[in-house]
Amino acid sequence: GVLRESVQILNLPARVVNALESKKEVLYVYQLLQLTRGELEDMPNFGNKTVDIIYRALSRYGFKRQKKRGT
Repeated sequence: GVLRESVQILNLPARVVNALESKKEVLYVYQLLQLTRGELEDMPNFGNKTVDIIYRALSRYGFKRQKKRGT
């Protein structure tokens, strides 16, 4: 399935894919899903907008970010 596909199938901007692959060694979708929003935002040049782009791309494949309870 999609989990073992390269993050490149998400059609993210090249700079995002390059950063994921080089800084976090995230090559596959399942690895990307294991990162928290905070971990993504802590990456150089990744802010809310970039993380939202990633989450929108994942949602096209049916993946949804869980909402934290009590926040």
